[in-house]
Order: sequence, then C-alpha cells, then structure tokens
Amino acid sequence: MLTLGLATPLAAASLASVMLTALRTAVWRDGIKTGEGGYEMLLLVSSLALAESGPGRWSLDALMKSERRGAGWAAAALVAAVAGTTLVTRLGNLQPAATGEEGQAPDDRVEATVSPGD
Repeated sequence: MLTLGLATPLAAASLASVMLTALRTAVWRDGIKTGEGGYEMLLLVSSLALAESGPGRWSLDALMKSERRGAGWAAAALVAAVAGTTLVTRLGNLQPAATGEEGQAPDDRVEATVSPGD
C-alpha cells in the first residue's frame, strides 16, 4: 500500500505498528540499549513522516483524489500503531506456549545430530 500510495495513513500505521512491536518484543526486550534498534526506528519514523507528507502526485490516493496528509494524519497513524502493538502483544501474552512433539517446550528439545557414517 505504501508503494502504491494507497490509503497512506493506514499503511504507515501498519508499518509503524510492526516496528513498534519489533522494538518492544525483540530489540529492546530487556530495556532500551544504545546502538540497538536503529533500523527499526528508521522505518518507524519514515512511515510516520510519509503519513505527514503524503504519498505524492503519482500515487493512487492522488489519482482517486483521496490524498490525506498532514500532522493530524501522522498523529492518527502513531496512535493507531501504538494501539495495534498493544493489542498484539497482549493477545500474544494470552496464548499458551507452543509445545514440541513430546510435550516439551520448543526451547527444551534436544536436536539430534547425524554423522556421515550413520
């Protein structure tokens, strides 16, 4: 949607939500650390900047005369992203842990190695 310039604030909110979730759950799991999460922050800020500046005159939004841009749309995209990441992480915490073949958690499984002579 971002590439086509279609429903740009919604597309920006979707990407921002994914990046916020990645920062919260994978990159900064144990707290914010200097030098980590730069790429995710770049994508997050870029998506919100695109929501603010708009998709441009060659976009599908402009073609359909439904282009939405401005600080209000960027703020709305940020609010939607925060709501999305909050919902996803809360729902993820409600799910039971996945189990392996023998009822063990995936982290507890022992990988079998096969040597060439076997």
